[in-house]
Amino acid sequence: MTDWTPLHRQRHQMMRWRPRRDYLHSSGQSLVPVLLGELGQLMSAYTLAFSEQGGEYTAVAILGLGQAEHFYLGPNGQWLADYVPATLRAYPFQLLGAGENKHALCIDATQLNENEAMPAIFADDGTMAEPVQEMLTFLQHCEQQRIATARACAALAKQALIEPWPVTLANDETVESVGKKTVQGLYRINESALNALNGDALAGLRKSGALALAYAQLLSITQLQQLPKRAQWQAKLKAHAAQVKGLSLIHISEPTRPRL
Repeated sequence: MTDWTPLHRQRHQMMRWRPRRDYLHSSGQSLVPVLLGELGQLMSAYTLAFSEQGGEYTAVAILGLGQAEHFYLGPNGQWLADYVPATLRAYPFQLLGAGENKHALCIDATQLNENEAMPAIFADDGTMAEPVQEMLTFLQHCEQQRIATARACAALAKQALIEPWPVTLANDETVESVGKKTVQGLYRINESALNALNGDALAGLRKSGALALAYAQLLSITQLQQLPKRAQWQAKLKAHAAQVKGLSLIHISEPTRPRL
């Protein structure tokens, strides 16, 4: 579990941080929040949906159909798609609430160290080191996008356009070990209700960015049937990685052989 701790100039002045080398921190995450500004990049590889908590909706990308499933993660933590959702790219940093309209830049405490070969968090003069400042700027932009996306979701809900979506993944005979699955707790756009809106309502949704989100979710549904193939691809990569590792262990004590 991630141990987020707020950065403090005095407490972390001499500390270093370990840059992200993979996406293993997303293991077990079957949904990832997405932002309005990245819809264009997401649609080619992800199915978009909505999740609900406390009566509020969040736009998400589906990474797997089932608890802790994640078909976009390779055996070495590499991401198995051309585009990585923005909320995953800032690790080990995160911007978390610290009171009303305030946020604190936090870091996963497990990624802190005193290894001088690692980048510093603060410069000698006490200011934030440039790479960390860049992360903060990126996260501040993501927060602005998160607020805009939340408003878009609220606008869609106000027009009664979001409906429950029991996602069913049908049996695929071409993909071994993938049977029929139905996942509850996801939501989608009601296309009939969207098409029935009058011009003024559509104009309001367009102004808030909600209309783009609605159409992106509907158009992304075709990606859903790619999930079984992603599961198969991931399984093959893991099996190959295990085989290579096994061969390496077998030959590690043997003398070096000339390559043909």
